[in-house]
Amino acid sequence: MTDYNRYYPKDTDLRFTMLTREQETALFVQARAGDATAREFLIKNHLLFAARHARQMVKGKLPDDDVVSAANFAVMRAFEKFDHTLGNRFTSYLKFFIKGEIAGLWRSLSTTKKPGTETEEPTLSGTGCRKMLRDPVENPHQESEEKEHIGHLQAMLNESKLSLNTHEQDIIRRVYEDEQSFAEIGRANGVTREAIRATHNRALVKLQKAMKAKGIEHTR
Repeated sequence: MTDYNRYYPKDTDLRFTMLTREQETALFVQARAGDATAREFLIKNHLLFAARHARQMVKGKLPDDDVVSAANFAVMRAFEKFDHTLGNRFTSYLKFFIKGEIAGLWRSLSTTKKPGTETEEPTLSGTGCRKMLRDPVENPHQESEEKEHIGHLQAMLNESKLSLNTHEQDIIRRVYEDEQSFAEIGRANGVTREAIRATHNRALVKLQKAMKAKGIEHTR
């Protein structure tokens, strides 16, 4: 039996409670009205369901960290878009989002690793880019180089909208635009920072390949 606890913060309740249609509808009504407790329960209650369903889909052929991270992102997206007034069950609705995230994960890995080769290590550091945007340039001779670096970062953010799946785009945006740490993003998605780090690194590999193909290379 898989130990799912290692993928989530220690205080995450991994029990899945099968709700009646009436209970589920009542909770969504409360959540949509701004009840944070109802919202938290609905999201956390489906984390384990999503992780199990996603792992069953991939049959062990994809890294668990990436699969669970994608499953949890599916829960967040499905929750925001679910219309409880239509009479559908959330678990059925959620499965479509899980399927979409897993499909994106397959595509992502197929672009970063070919059979018999190792995935390249990304060279663009998230903390380095964030520091570059925050810290003033102390040496005037470095100014043009710093501008080039920031320009590369902006190009990377623009390219992410074309080359990455929605989960990867969200992480890249949070790291480089919102300046969030892997731990902060992990807490928001209900997974460990190591899972976010793995997705972040994979996304950078894809971005670097896409940008190199367009003649945009990072020289620092």
